[in-house]
Amino acid sequence: MAYLLLPTLLLLLSRTIASPNPINYSRQTPSCTPSSYTLPTYLYTSTSAYSSDSLQNPLLNLTFISSFPDSSSIADSATAGADCIASAVDRDTFPNEIECSTGRENLFIGLQGAIDEVGTGIKGFVMIHSWGCDGQTWMSTTPVTIPELHCESGDDEGVQCMTDAPVDIAPQNVRRVCAGPTC
Repeated sequence: MAYLLLPTLLLLLSRTIASPNPINYSRQTPSCTPSSYTLPTYLYTSTSAYSSDSLQNPLLNLTFISSFPDSSSIADSATAGADCIASAVDRDTFPNEIECSTGRENLFIGLQGAIDEVGTGIKGFVMIHSWGCDGQTWMSTTPVTIPELHCESGDDEGVQCMTDAPVDIAPQNVRRVCAGPTC
């Protein structure tokens, strides 16, 4: 009986290797990969002017939208838009991570530095985005640098900075989240 095991195993192995349609997981990736991220709104405000040494009441408010080539197999709350809002009493107490309205499991922001000392907001951060596709969890970690901001100093000695147009971002570091060797 044992003499049949080796030839059978070799036959199965040769058929698997010679199979005309081998399983190629990289073919499945494009349908699960976001095509773009958009920040339609980015607003930063504070109640201190450019010349102030102490930045007071910083507030960051941005909206994030993810887009996929085919959303039929995607489970992602951020496709409808996610609001990411953070505030503090001063620059030193501003949070380093911001959880967005769709929940930490879906989207949060990790700041790459402190708020700009002249009060022009937060220009560098990382968007950590997770979604479901074909029953599996995927994620991306995308560094974001906000392009030129339009800032105005208000009558109340505050500052308001915003982008002049929506910011389009190419998703980066896209990967399937895996907890075992079967992934």
